[in-house]
Amino acid sequence: MQSNADNIEQVREKTNGAYQGKHDEQQSTKTVDVVVAKHDPILSNLAVVKRNGMLVPFRKERIALAIESAFRATLNIPTTSPLPQDIYSVVQEVVAQVVSDVREQAAHGAALTVEGIQDLVEVKLMQAGHYEVARRYIIYRDEHKEIREDSPRNLKIQRRDGKTFVRFNPMKIGSALERAFRASRHLEGQTPAEVVDAVNAVTNKVVQRAVQLSKNGQTLHVELIQDEVERQLMAEGFYEVAKDYIIYRSQRAVLRQHEDREAAQAKIERKKVELEGAVEKSPGQVFEITLRDGRKSSITERELKRRIEFACRGYKETTSSEEVYLESVRNFYEGIRIDEVDTANIMAARAKVEKEPDYSFVAASLLLDVIYRETFDCD
Repeated sequence: MQSNADNIEQVREKTNGAYQGKHDEQQSTKTVDVVVAKHDPILSNLAVVKRNGMLVPFRKERIALAIESAFRATLNIPTTSPLPQDIYSVVQEVVAQVVSDVREQAAHGAALTVEGIQDLVEVKLMQAGHYEVARRYIIYRDEHKEIREDSPRNLKIQRRDGKTFVRFNPMKIGSALERAFRASRHLEGQTPAEVVDAVNAVTNKVVQRAVQLSKNGQTLHVELIQDEVERQLMAEGFYEVAKDYIIYRSQRAVLRQHEDREAAQAKIERKKVELEGAVEKSPGQVFEITLRDGRKSSITERELKRRIEFACRGYKETTSSEEVYLESVRNFYEGIRIDEVDTANIMAARAKVEKEPDYSFVAASLLLDVIYRETFDCD
């Protein structure tokens, strides 16, 4: 078991002298963040979709506080004690990286969500090598997913396959509505205040309607919720947005039909290969990667699948290693760094937690695998 001093020393080594100079007294992360936000017009006007689907102003200090709390929990630093200057510097560096990515996404018109920003925090912590802090942050997120019994997020939505159910997520409604307004009105940059108010109003009515329907014993499903979005848009007088939303749904339906046909054909082909016994003998697809020391190497499909399958052990009834693998490799590129491979695997599992909570254990296991390999200095 590592001591608190050992943990702090490891974090200090990772800073590699990033903090230079002395300060007369410790500054809080909140003070720094508030001052910076006031001087950034994009961040000052940025809206984020909360879990209840409402849009709220972006708050950098909340990111800083969450990251600081994760470091304090990892290093056993009491909240009443100031952070050591070098640890404070690390926190600010990670915050700056997260905010920079958020700002870039906002500048391109992306709809930002609380969950998306928290995913970004996890990625930045892991990219910086703070795996234990990232683990604490994941635990923190999972603990705070405990929700009240009367919360709309306790509702279950039937997926399009008619068999599986997922948790009702008002945040997706708010995010979809914001995208619909932006696309219909050809908006660039920040979302105007009147659009934020409109999105919140429609989202709130859709959520209330879903709760009422559920209380009346009706099974909620994706198409029903989307129908309700259309009705509420028209009820509020947003006819042009509603029309574009209907067209978008129609286009997506056609695309899904095409993808379903391709998927069915792919399943037939894969089954034929398995009968020939080729999967066990072949390493599958080979991905070119870059090791931590800069050397070029490769990792095979078989190696990746074994790693993910090991993380899924004990949860085979509720999770799919194949789905995690397919989601992960979508983010690969030629020469991808080995640490980015690990991050892609972890985030692929995290992305499925809303569908099945057991994926959080898969993500934690993948992160633990990274820590073990770093400890024994092997990729």
